[in-house]
Amino acid sequence: MFNHMDPTIFDSLNARQLTPKQVAESFIPPETFYKLIERNNHIIIGPRGSGKTTLLKMLQLPALANWNHPDANEVTRKIDFVAAFIPTDRAWENQWRLLERISFEHLNDDLEIKKGIFLTHTIHQILDAFYYRSSSEIKEHKNLSKFFVNIDKNTEADISSQIAKFLKLKLEIPSLKELLFSLRERLSEIGQFTHKHVRRTNVVVPESLDYIYLPFIQTISNVISVLNSIDNQKEQKWAFLFDELEIAPKDVRTDLFTLLRSTSDQSLLFKLSMSPFSTDINLKDITSAQERQDFISVNLSYSRKDHAQQFCENFFTQMCKAYGLENIQPNEIFGISEFDRGNDKTFKKSAYSPESIVYERFKSLANKDRSFQKYLENKNVNLEKLDEMSESDRASKIRKVTTIVCLRNYFLGQNQHFSTKRSTKLYTGVKTIFDVTEGNPRLFISLIGPLLKHYHKTRIIVPESMQANALDVAVDRFLSLLNNIPDNGQSSESSVMGLVDTIGEFFQQKLLKEEFLADPPTKFVVDENVSDSIIKTIGDAINAGALIYVHKTDDTPLLDSIVGKTFRVSYLLAPHYKLPTVLYKHVELSKILISNGKNEQIGKIETEKPSRQKVAKKNVQASLFDFNEDE
Repeated sequence: MFNHMDPTIFDSLNARQLTPKQVAESFIPPETFYKLIERNNHIIIGPRGSGKTTLLKMLQLPALANWNHPDANEVTRKIDFVAAFIPTDRAWENQWRLLERISFEHLNDDLEIKKGIFLTHTIHQILDAFYYRSSSEIKEHKNLSKFFVNIDKNTEADISSQIAKFLKLKLEIPSLKELLFSLRERLSEIGQFTHKHVRRTNVVVPESLDYIYLPFIQTISNVISVLNSIDNQKEQKWAFLFDELEIAPKDVRTDLFTLLRSTSDQSLLFKLSMSPFSTDINLKDITSAQERQDFISVNLSYSRKDHAQQFCENFFTQMCKAYGLENIQPNEIFGISEFDRGNDKTFKKSAYSPESIVYERFKSLANKDRSFQKYLENKNVNLEKLDEMSESDRASKIRKVTTIVCLRNYFLGQNQHFSTKRSTKLYTGVKTIFDVTEGNPRLFISLIGPLLKHYHKTRIIVPESMQANALDVAVDRFLSLLNNIPDNGQSSESSVMGLVDTIGEFFQQKLLKEEFLADPPTKFVVDENVSDSIIKTIGDAINAGALIYVHKTDDTPLLDSIVGKTFRVSYLLAPHYKLPTVLYKHVELSKILISNGKNEQIGKIETEKPSRQKVAKKNVQASLFDFNEDE
């Protein structure tokens, strides 16, 4: 059913720019989507590009009505709420800054204006969602017709008048269109007032703007009550989909989080999308909303790569169908990852024989790395008899270190000098290239899409060089994004890029340049010795997707504090820092920061600074991971 889908739909990578119908055309449901259709409050947590907006937009009736997928019938049958999508307008940020330059006579009037803007915008989106319920598309849909409302002129005039009264609006013509228009005019009116009073003091909010004091939740409840009175749908549930709350005013975020616990109106559901780290919430406060009691968190980041594999495989299958590629395995297009060559699954009969890739790599590294020789001696490993070892010995002494051996053997020269050669080709092949995407839909599309196009044209395996070039583009653009995040202080670690560099290069030092370790550090714990400015920078890095929270399955992925928590560097940056996509032991962050700047020689392996790629600061648009085949 996807065979006739236009593959160029995958070129539109930011769901914010797409209509619900366009989002539905290419939507591939992850497991998390089925949680969101349940009658619960949810917080969707993930960094930029992780699919938060897509998931929320797919809960709208126009998206569900146009979704052509094997699961569409079951989803539209089960869903029992009408969803209103409320995006956070980035243009508001400018208004917030202008409001901060006005001195009001009443202390909190700037906050009341912000809340008034947010409420007006929310009501507009609710009415827009309601208006669609009267469309023929809903009336004729097999499962969604349960949401259809028949609105004649008298009914429309009646509900418009009631809602206008609640909102303190005067309508020339009582209709939904006039109501929507008046709400847009109201937003314009607030904007004009703000611009007029910049840099003025003792400003008083005029009576004409007294609607900014309307209580948020009570006003919404009143509007929903009126809308649900039609066709005796008093029990109809509504879900409010608040997107990108990280750019909403702090007080709005706090209020919305409070509503998850305190709302008494059982017809209202809240589904919020947020970045992973926010200091606006207090998960330890017993009066605050609590995980599993008041809301269910939906995590779009994967602390472990195996958790993202299923999503990547499903996404790959559906993208293949879009390009007319049926019944094809990923390794037929991308080949086997270098890290997987020679493992038991690939070479079952001779995985550890003297002719095997495992043997050749171990032998090669032992000949040029005396610290690895010492490791083999201490473990009583005879490379000529690997195939005679017990299964338990091979697991603990050989398989555990195969990834480390692969990396050290690749980058360590005969004279025990660390090589600064380009490493991206090492990260090609199906398993590793999937790992690098982190299960991030936008990155996956931009990285895999052009390679699928190439395979579709040639029907031959995509060359490693082409895969490496695509990875280079993705890494460079991500680094540019990180470079554009404002600094939090004067030190190099006060910038996201500087901090991530310090961490990535520390891990590289321990993994490749110092003596061989069977369990090198590849993750870190934020300890109490880390300064507040560094913690702020870590939070920015987490929300940008540069650092990933490594949490237990039962832990909430939403962070209000990061002290005592464990993190790793995004696998997208593994080629840049020459790191594995495997987790080993952790180290305290303060120890990484203390060691920064040291240049020592341990053993005889040189530890010169890597030749880091220069990444110019530039404006990174919404299409961060757009890919041009000519690049």
